[in-house]
Amino acid sequence: MRVEGVSDSSGILVVEAVSTARPGRCPSCRKQAHRVHSTYQRSLDERPLGSGRVIVRLRVRRYLCDR
Repeated sequence: MRVEGVSDSSGILVVEAVSTARPGRCPSCRKQAHRVHSTYQRSLDERPLGSGRVIVRLRVRRYLCDR
């Protein structure tokens, strides 16, 4: 994971991050996927940090099997 930005808004710390994990394998043919199909954002639940809150927004890639 790589952090791309951090902001503080109304006492909530927002961390913007990008997944840097290697592509997974296709569940059908077990070949490693290389082509990116799309990206989407996941938000990890707010967690307390001292007296404030933290939200992690993680952008991940969805891969497409070429077979």
